[in-house]
Amino acid sequence: MVLAGPGSGKTTVIVNRIQALISAGTGPEQILVITFTRAAAKEMEERYQRAAGKSRMGSPVFGTFHSVFFSILKKHCGFSGSNIVTPSLQKAIIRKVLSDPALPLVYTDDIAELLLSEVSRIKNSGGPERAGGPRFLEPESFFRFYRSYDRALRSMGQLDFDDMLLLCLRLFEEKPQVLLEERRRFRYFLVDEFQDINALQYRILRLMAYPGNNLFIVGDDDQSIYGFRGSDPGIMLGFPRDYPKSRTLLLGLNYRSGRQIIEASGTLIGHNRNRFKKKLSPGSSRESGVFIREYETEEAEYSGFLRLLLELRSGGVPLGEVAVLGRTNGDLLRLTEFLKERGIPYRGKSEEGEGLRMMTFHGSKGLEFDHVFILNANEGVTPHKKNGKGEALEEERRMFYVAMTRARKNLHILYTKSRYNRTQKRSRFVTELLEDKKGLYGRFKGFGSR
Repeated sequence: MVLAGPGSGKTTVIVNRIQALISAGTGPEQILVITFTRAAAKEMEERYQRAAGKSRMGSPVFGTFHSVFFSILKKHCGFSGSNIVTPSLQKAIIRKVLSDPALPLVYTDDIAELLLSEVSRIKNSGGPERAGGPRFLEPESFFRFYRSYDRALRSMGQLDFDDMLLLCLRLFEEKPQVLLEERRRFRYFLVDEFQDINALQYRILRLMAYPGNNLFIVGDDDQSIYGFRGSDPGIMLGFPRDYPKSRTLLLGLNYRSGRQIIEASGTLIGHNRNRFKKKLSPGSSRESGVFIREYETEEAEYSGFLRLLLELRSGGVPLGEVAVLGRTNGDLLRLTEFLKERGIPYRGKSEEGEGLRMMTFHGSKGLEFDHVFILNANEGVTPHKKNGKGEALEEERRMFYVAMTRARKNLHILYTKSRYNRTQKRSRFVTELLEDKKGLYGRFKGFGSR
């Protein structure tokens, strides 16, 4: 298990691990490299190919959990892409299921999204028999819906995204010869972003890796921020228990951020209890700044931000090296209107073109910028008002940590004293930073303050 903090070079470690295995005589085709997105899998494969150069003798298999497990279903069960349900058909099925008078819901697109989210959570827990109860609706009504939805999919020969995993697990459990065939095919398993794994993915991975247990997992429990998708940082925390002979290595140098940002983010995340204790150090001599800025109103916050942005631009900083991060898209919406009125170009996470970058904490993961502004760092916004205690609060703190560690040179945290004529409290995360005694922060107050 490699604990890889922000900016610590985990992709390089995975590529070097692949090369070391191949140099030791492992056939490349026996190595399975799993990531969580197609873009990450493609990047990993390209990095490997560049590093291997002309000496490359074949290539490992790179893919996401879904692509790898669906390829197994295609091979052994005869599925094809035509069996994956389209979003429009999925909603038509839900509309039909909800016409059942025994179900107390009327179809809307929002209700459909909520139901699909809950179905996904149940399936990623291993099915209804392994999952807890639903988070909304009373259990009898929800599971009536779940069974009807699932039957409708099967009757049409369709799979939803999460069925790729659930059916793969059932295939391995019901046909041991298929599992043995896949075990002979792959001997070494490398998993990137392991902190994002869920219970179902982990069960399938453990089945495939047994009995050799040649698992090489890389991740950072402090960056586990996808609980709403079923990700569980407890799986990574429990890895040494599940594999008592495993070794744990820390990539402790952050090559991205300056010292002050590293120390400030470390102070914040240290308030979480359920984590691997770790201390990160700068991998370069880069200095940085952490600035906590208080404003009277939201309008003053935006005006102060704009002044700082214009100073950066006049100093030669490209707008593409500046990011504004908010807890939700809604937190960014009012700022986009403010900037539009003043002719400031901006863009989201993946649009092409020059402009200030704006995205949510979740959307910023994996990215980095010279200058980062965290917007609306107020209680009830971050942490969200619904997530003020327990594991939900710890995930909120991890989200704030991810946002902080996107910054290379300067990090600005902004909050307001009032909004909509109501008094606001600064986020407890800001308080945790200000209570630190290291004197890491510049602190500023007032309209248009610097």
